[in-house]
Amino acid sequence: MEVGLCQNWLDRVADCVFADDLDTWLDHFSLPLAILSEFQASRIETVQGLTDKFETWKRMFAASGVTQLVRTVRRVIQAGDDRIVALYDTDMLSDGKRTRPRFDSVLVLELQGNQWRCTELVTGLGAADSYLVHDRQTRGMYAAE
Repeated sequence: MEVGLCQNWLDRVADCVFADDLDTWLDHFSLPLAILSEFQASRIETVQGLTDKFETWKRMFAASGVTQLVRTVRRVIQAGDDRIVALYDTDMLSDGKRTRPRFDSVLVLELQGNQWRCTELVTGLGAADSYLVHDRQTRGMYAAE
């Protein structure tokens, strides 16, 4: 059940970017959104910050020719009745070929009302792609607290 829930969540979020559906995409995230990577930590605290991140992903997809974002859930941990932690792989593809190496990430979903929303993300993206997940204005803030 939880694997399917997480897989559907990931698929819907990717579909939103390709469909330019900002409102639905925003509804899948909670604020503040904590983002961790091997290189830094940050937090997105505003709807404008999430909107900027959505636009950054769209621009990167267009510039890199990404035609498909394939994310595959590998493992799920039920961390309470209203919290799920999922490990998943990501492939960014252009006509079936990777535009970047496959990377793994961890997603934390919390049930808020009747909607599962992402509250934390640990990304496996490399340093060169950190702009895709870290907001420049809040870089490092989360780690310092």
